[in-house]
Amino acid sequence: EASGSQGKVIIQTANVELSISMPSRYGNIPSGRYVTLRITYSSHVPGYEELAHLFEPFARGLEGGLELPAVYGALKQLKSYIAVIPVNEQLTSLVVYFARLGD
Repeated sequence: EASGSQGKVIIQTANVELSISMPSRYGNIPSGRYVTLRITYSSHVPGYEELAHLFEPFARGLEGGLELPAVYGALKQLKSYIAVIPVNEQLTSLVVYFARLGD
């Protein structure tokens, strides 16, 4: 839905190690070892006001209702983190940081 009929979606995974905590609009991501899932899509890039309310249920001006808040809540229960990164005027990345097992 987010990318429309002509959009592109790129999915990437990686092992990363953060030597210092990383600030995120949705809470700091502590230093440590993570497996990341990055979803980059071409679509409407949210502005700063939209980003501030991205994970709120039924946020004004945003389509949908409970999908992103449900994802955010599930990630918090897993002690995982999310960052939303506007790449440029046409691309946005959502990066999920999952703590690596055994660390």
